[in-house]
Amino acid sequence: MIPAPYQGFKLATGRWVGGSQMMGNPAPVGLIAEVIARGPLFAEARLTYAYPDERTYSLTCRIIAGEAVALFSESFNTEKGKSYHRNLNYDFKRFVQGRFGYADTFENSHWVRMSLGDFQPEIERGDPWYGTLHPWTSWHGGMLTIPLANTTEYLGLMALRAGHWTRPLENLPLVKLHGDELLLQLPINDGRREWGMHFGAPDAAKPTGEERPSRAFPGLDHPSALQQAHTKYGDISLEVVKEWMLAWSDVRPTPNPVSINPPGNLAEVRQRIADDPLLAQRAKEHTAFWDGQRATKGFPLIGNWVMTPEGAEDVYLASGTAQHARDLFTLTLARLRYYTEQTLGGVGFTGYRNGHSYGMFHLAHFLIGVARQADLLLGSPHLTADEKAALRAQLAFYAYLFTDQDYWPPNEIGKGTYNMYASRDGAVGCLGAVLVGHPRAVAWQTVGAERVEDVLNNFIYPSGAMLEGMHYSGVTLDFILPFVSMLKLAGGKDYFTDERLKKGLRWYASCLPPTDVRFGRAYMPPFGYSHPSNTSQSVRWAVAAVMTANTDPAFSALMMRVWRQQGMPMNMVGGEAGYRSAFFLGMVNPALPAATPTDLVSAKWDGFGAVLRSHPASPLETFLAIPTGVPGGFRAYPNEGAFHLYAKGAPLCLRFGTRSFSVIGTMQAWMSNRITFDRRDECTNDTGKITAWASLPAADLFTGEYRFTRLAARAPLTEKEPGRMELSEPRVVNTKLAVGEGNGFFGDQQDVPPQLWRRQLLFAKDTDPLGPHYLLVRDSFQASLPTDWNLWCLATDLRINGDTATFTGKYEVDLDVLMADAPDKIVTGAWGPDTAQFYERQKLLQMQQGINNGYFALLYPRKRDAEPVPVLRRALDGAGVAVTLPDRADWAILAVDPVTVKEGEVAFTGRAGLAQRGKEWMRLALLDGDRVALGDFALMHGRQVVEEVRVPAAGAISVTARADRLDGDATGDSRQVVITISPAARVLTTLTIDDVPAPLTVTGVNTYSFQLPAGAHRFTLK
Repeated sequence: MIPAPYQGFKLATGRWVGGSQMMGNPAPVGLIAEVIARGPLFAEARLTYAYPDERTYSLTCRIIAGEAVALFSESFNTEKGKSYHRNLNYDFKRFVQGRFGYADTFENSHWVRMSLGDFQPEIERGDPWYGTLHPWTSWHGGMLTIPLANTTEYLGLMALRAGHWTRPLENLPLVKLHGDELLLQLPINDGRREWGMHFGAPDAAKPTGEERPSRAFPGLDHPSALQQAHTKYGDISLEVVKEWMLAWSDVRPTPNPVSINPPGNLAEVRQRIADDPLLAQRAKEHTAFWDGQRATKGFPLIGNWVMTPEGAEDVYLASGTAQHARDLFTLTLARLRYYTEQTLGGVGFTGYRNGHSYGMFHLAHFLIGVARQADLLLGSPHLTADEKAALRAQLAFYAYLFTDQDYWPPNEIGKGTYNMYASRDGAVGCLGAVLVGHPRAVAWQTVGAERVEDVLNNFIYPSGAMLEGMHYSGVTLDFILPFVSMLKLAGGKDYFTDERLKKGLRWYASCLPPTDVRFGRAYMPPFGYSHPSNTSQSVRWAVAAVMTANTDPAFSALMMRVWRQQGMPMNMVGGEAGYRSAFFLGMVNPALPAATPTDLVSAKWDGFGAVLRSHPASPLETFLAIPTGVPGGFRAYPNEGAFHLYAKGAPLCLRFGTRSFSVIGTMQAWMSNRITFDRRDECTNDTGKITAWASLPAADLFTGEYRFTRLAARAPLTEKEPGRMELSEPRVVNTKLAVGEGNGFFGDQQDVPPQLWRRQLLFAKDTDPLGPHYLLVRDSFQASLPTDWNLWCLATDLRINGDTATFTGKYEVDLDVLMADAPDKIVTGAWGPDTAQFYERQKLLQMQQGINNGYFALLYPRKRDAEPVPVLRRALDGAGVAVTLPDRADWAILAVDPVTVKEGEVAFTGRAGLAQRGKEWMRLALLDGDRVALGDFALMHGRQVVEEVRVPAAGAISVTARADRLDGDATGDSRQVVITISPAARVLTTLTIDDVPAPLTVTGVNTYSFQLPAGAHRFTLK
């Protein structure tokens, strides 16, 4: 019988434990065992197992003199190409970080079953999984080391040399409990793996000393013996590091610094800072702070100096004095050395979360800032050559580290979310831009440039929408823009002329709502895993503006407009440690002109959804954003079909920020302005699509369709939870499907038949920002589960009177809601904090319906004491609503299917349209329809219209009638338009389309027809 490879291992106590079995058929048919090295430093043995069909399993073991480790390198092809990997969250129907494993069929595959002795970790007996040994700890995955210990004995397991693994997700060792035995599963089907064992006393996995506060000193100051061994033989091998060039002759084509504009010209930059009030004030404030702290013990290493010593670079940039240069040098070198010591000590600079992925990420955004601080110092006359060499050596160390295949493996191991890839590559690119004279500088710049190309091709969609949520889209931009800026300033490629980048920035800018009265600035809607307020602020807009001022002045002006609307921030996006440690005082120019936002109009984007807006140049702008068809970075948090509404300049119906005060609450779908099925959330990659879209100055039409096939229950919120939930009756969740408190991501999951939801919006606009702006919302279904309809409003009060609910808004805009289709039940409530940081407590109006019963509602916002209260009612056989004001009457139609309806003098054929009458005007609009009439005033269109027989054509059209003229707007296909006005009206004789005369046919008494070309056009009849 052929022996298994792992016969046993000797613990530090001297006891031999372990043993192994080879699983799977066919079994090996031969074994070659050989000692391939036996010297004073190490001994090495190799086992090669032969299987039928020339398949093999090879194992090499190295033992090193004086080191308490055993290192293993394995390669195998017993089942070439077979796949068994599975995310074990689906097995146990709940989310747990690091839960990777294999399908049930894995048990019959080829693997080594190693006994781990009688170690007994505390795990759930119904859940045998204990840990997954992972070579590169991704955001949600695995463990770099697994310590096992009891009161007297210890054994550490280590995943090593991540870049040397092949098919890593098929070869992850699993520690599991089988009965009363703890075992290690080692797959040997197809791939390559390196791992090791660490021996010592039970405290070998514990830090070796007292830790300092994690927020001021991220990571561990005293790494355990296990951590140090993992780093020594896993992440930073001496075999690799000995080749790194950390000292070289630096001859640059462009002088430092390259992170100011213009590059190398400190005198011009300092003069601009002195002349600009905003820049001068910032420099003055930071100088006063740092000079005022000079007597503080440890200066300049004060406060949170390791992570965010903001402003120190601005002080020297503005003053240029030797004293400030010394301060910045001391601080910058100390920060670099701190992280280097942690790296070499095996900590992995993990921030406040243990794990390689987050550790790399934390260091990457630190490096983006510190690279520019060092860049400023490398151009200083106040540093010696040796001091500059010390800075360059530190920067080069990290450039090498970040491009080492074991630190950043090129294989398919997941590295976290997209912004983490951008952070690593953006940091490497910045280091390459600063260290232009290094022999590897071009290679490092290429790493950054390749990531920029990847962002432009794969992260930013052709429409301009981005792959992740609003916060993380901004983070990704902020990780590449510093490198893109330095590359341009250093004489490299100018990505700011690339339309792909500008499309992404335009989309992001177009998603910005009006200035929020709560904060005095605008912030992005918190779709995806985003914050509710200041974390969307960034200086990126001002950087993009200055970088495009000469090549695209109109785009530059749009960027300046967004920067000013966001409060003119001078840092990158906040909210995570280290993002903000980056200076732009030497790059931006606040004197650049800003655009009036006339080009910000209602629009849709593939890969995101749509924005509906009116009067963007007014402080009374009305704005609505609705994600539909968003990518995975959004979908992890139920955003589909959830709208975010500002009205008359006030925040009104908001998406709670999912990264705010309560992740458990804000991630639940019913905490958004949307539908939920069976009081559960969708939790798969199912997504929506926009099936109808039309935008005119008079109105917008949006239709989205959504399909969900996997739902998750979540624990109910209570009045004790941070948001202080209040409900008129308890929200009952199926207890068989729910989980206990504390699980904020997914509850128990269940596959369900496809649940189809269609959401239709009609947004009626007015020429006056204080005029009627209202929203029709219709939701319909093809489903097998009941639903609820949720509307949250920033309000102090909610009153219900019959079919109408009225929210008293917190910010002088009230909201009337006509429930045009009576629900089975109404629930009211409130949730969210009312603190200076968030001001997000909102009132809830929830309607509930049975299976496939739809919802139809009219949302009518009005400025308190500035607008009359309307009379709202259901109209047109339930296909629409009527809005009556003292000087105006509106009828708005929004039907699930095409209808032909008539009520009084209003007649309509189609799905969506408007009929409006004012004192001296009338307006008709067809957003999805063939004909609409208001008395004698009628509008028809189609590919052909003959005696009211219409051949449909895709497009939207509106026309406004006044005493002696008709004015209209249209989009869509080429088609025939027929307009009839009162027989008593003055005869019109001329037609212009886009101010160009066009043929007009007059038939009968005041009936006009003309051919409208395809596209968007304005027309006038006089």
